[in-house]
Amino acid sequence: MAQVTLPPQFTPEYVAEMSEVLEKMPLNDMLSWLINNLPSLFQVTSFGATGMVIIHALSELHMKVPVIFLDTLYHFPETIDHAEAVEERYEIDARWYRCATASNREEFERKYKCDDMWISHPRRYEWLTKVEPLERGLKENNVLSWVTGRRRDQGGLRIHLPILEIDPADGRIKVNLLAHWTKNMVWEYLKKHDIPYNPLFDKNYASIGDIVNTIKTDSSQTEREGRFFQFGGIKTECGIHVRTAVVEP
Repeated sequence: MAQVTLPPQFTPEYVAEMSEVLEKMPLNDMLSWLINNLPSLFQVTSFGATGMVIIHALSELHMKVPVIFLDTLYHFPETIDHAEAVEERYEIDARWYRCATASNREEFERKYKCDDMWISHPRRYEWLTKVEPLERGLKENNVLSWVTGRRRDQGGLRIHLPILEIDPADGRIKVNLLAHWTKNMVWEYLKKHDIPYNPLFDKNYASIGDIVNTIKTDSSQTEREGRFFQFGGIKTECGIHVRTAVVEP
C-alpha cells in the first residue's frame, strides 16, 4: 500500500520523543497538542467505550475532529443505533465507509457465495469489510494522522503501545491516545460525565465487534476474550491495525 509523506519534522525520533511527553500530560492537554500539531487529524472509531471518552473530551473543549466509522455490514443493530445517536448528540462530522462491492450483509453473502467468510477466509473477510474501506477513507480524506481507541491493558499485540507511532503499513501517524489508561479508568470517566455508551456493554459484552465473531464474557475473562472466539485465542486483531498486502476480492 502507498506510503504517505508527513511534514519533515515528524521523524521517527521526534514521534517517539513526543509520545513519551504526551503520556505525562492530562487528557485535555494531550488533545490540545494533537489539534495544534498533528497534520490532517481524524478519529477512527466504532464508538466503543474508549472512543466515547475521546469524543466527549473533544466536545467539552469545543474541538472538532472528523470521524471515520467503518460499517462492516455485520455490526450489531445496537452498534448502528448507538453510532447514529452519538453522531447527532455530539454533532460529529462522521464519514461512514463500508464494503465497496455490497451495501448489506445479504448482498455480500450472495455476491461471494459464502455465509461464513469470517471463519473460512478471515483475511479476505477483513479486507473486504474493514481494511479496504479504511484504506479508502484514509485516502479520500487525505488523512495523515488518526486517533485509535486501543489500550495496553487490552493485551495481545497491544501491551506495548506507544501514544504516538508511525504506522509501517502506510507511514501515517497513529495516536493511541488512551493507551496508558485502564478499563476501570475509562468506565469511571464515562460514568462521571454521564456519557452514552453502547447498550451491549450492559449485557456482558466486554468488547464489541461484529455480531458473527463477538460473544458475551464473564468477570473471569479478559476484555477482548469474547472477540474472534472461533480461533481459540490465536487471533486478537481484526486487521485494521495489522494491515498487510492487498487481498484480492
